[in-house]
Amino acid sequence: MIVRGLLAAILVAISIAAPSAGRADVLKLDVAFDVPIRTPTPAGEVLEVSGAKLMARPGEPLLPQRTFYFVLPHGHAPAELRLESIRAKPLPGVFEIAPAQRPVPLSRSLVIRLTPPEPSIYGSDDPRPGVWAVMGSVQYKHGFALVPVTVHPLSYQPRSGSVVRLVSATLALTTRPWACRRTS
Repeated sequence: MIVRGLLAAILVAISIAAPSAGRADVLKLDVAFDVPIRTPTPAGEVLEVSGAKLMARPGEPLLPQRTFYFVLPHGHAPAELRLESIRAKPLPGVFEIAPAQRPVPLSRSLVIRLTPPEPSIYGSDDPRPGVWAVMGSVQYKHGFALVPVTVHPLSYQPRSGSVVRLVSATLALTTRPWACRRTS
């Protein structure tokens, strides 16, 4: 309840300070993440970051992510998301991040089997998820246009087991006036 009240206060403060609808603008938010907590599980290790949720498709590395919301100025649409002042730091050691598990219905008594790692992902050294932040589509709540930005505080390379953490960054969302055509 306190979190919702705080979020509402932040949304109102941002919308009051929003610029006019006639020009492009850049909305910025500084983000920082704590050092992850390493927990062993039967499927592998889990790295949890304070304030972030663990998310992945079954078989993919279970990594934390956190979503932040930007309030768009009236009459604006999102144009571009950039990360500025990025501070990233490799974590010491080698990690075997657990794959996300398939959901199991609680209404049945089944033998629960661990979901195996996806070979095409765990056999590669491509960073997962591959980007630090992703901009979602515009959503509306009580007349405000919101843009969700999901930040991934950890980057994992499965084959080598290396993890890089996002210490801090500035999210910069560029907006543009929404071009509305008049029909006569």
